Amino acid sequence: FRYELYCLSKAAQQQHAVVWVLNSVEQAKQWNQERRVSATAGSSEHEDDKKESSSQQEVGYTDDLWEELVLRYEPPDERNRWDKPLYRIDVQPQDSQVNDERATAATTTTTTSVQNALQKSVYNMHNL
Repeated sequence: FRYELYCLSKAAQQQHAVVWVLNSVEQAKQWNQERRVSATAGSSEHEDDKKESSSQQEVGYTDDLWEELVLRYEPPDERNRWDKPLYRIDVQPQDSQVNDERATAATTTTTTSVQNALQKSVYNMHNL
């Protein structure tokens, strides 16, 4: 999919970048479940309005689809031209009062997360 977006941007002579949001799978799953709960609560408030399109009614992924997406996810890799430039954004929760030791540990954790994700990439299939 990212390669297709890369080709479309080049064909349209537009700039292209990849933004990789680093987060734990558990946190992302929790956010997905919260989206489904809030959508369910919102739809019960608007039962009179039945003219909504199906795309507006579907918010969040089912648990089965979520698991399939997680299994199929391929992390971006700077070695691919379609993944350049690659910007990493770490949204893992941190305390508001981070001292230098914890900041260093967080940087190490982010680096480890990136390395773990890349270990599971197509480039390392012989090691899986």
